[in-house]
Amino acid sequence: MYQSVATTQKPAANTAARTANLADVISISSAARERLAAEASAASGAGVKMDTDKGEVALNLESYFSPKPQGGNGELPPLMLPSQRNIDALTQDINQKFPAFLSANGIPAAPASIQYDSDGQPQFPADYPYAAQLKQALTDNPGIGRELSTVYALGEFKNLLDDSQAFQQEYAAAGSQGELDKVVAKYSQLFSANPLPAKSILMIDADGHIRIGETAGPSDTAARSKAA
Repeated sequence: MYQSVATTQKPAANTAARTANLADVISISSAARERLAAEASAASGAGVKMDTDKGEVALNLESYFSPKPQGGNGELPPLMLPSQRNIDALTQDINQKFPAFLSANGIPAAPASIQYDSDGQPQFPADYPYAAQLKQALTDNPGIGRELSTVYALGEFKNLLDDSQAFQQEYAAAGSQGELDKVVAKYSQLFSANPLPAKSILMIDADGHIRIGETAGPSDTAARSKAA
């Protein structure tokens, strides 16, 4: 009888031990999954505080730029404002994924720069050999394409706002009609009926990291990086 009871108890004990171990594994795996999900969420730009037309809003940038519908209530997403904080946040987010994006699409090197034409199409340097491949990759992956064009557009808007503010300050400080005329001439593009020439440029280093720069002005000889 003892043998029989012991034999019965041993499998039961083993079963209990296996159950406990299984519970530990499930618990650990669940915790690991939650941690990985949190890391992935942070890496994808979740909860980034942005300046918008609705005030400061924490946005999931991955979802914000996704081509998929954001919900069925018909409400438009917050509109990003051309603030330096927004430009910096988008630049940082793009730099976390653009090198991997190039690699995943078989593109050996990034262009030295990107600009956008009046139709919103990306423009690369004439000597960039992978222009067709990169344009197709951006078409196939519209999320990162939208984020790139957005940070470019915000940079353009901010340049315009900065120029307008500088004009107002210099105009107010002018002490004579001659000085007023010089200020108006300096900022004549602000009053032109023709579209302003693009000043922003996305400059890209050898590692595929972008930064906002400005195209060459009348007294410049090359594009320059814009100080944050």
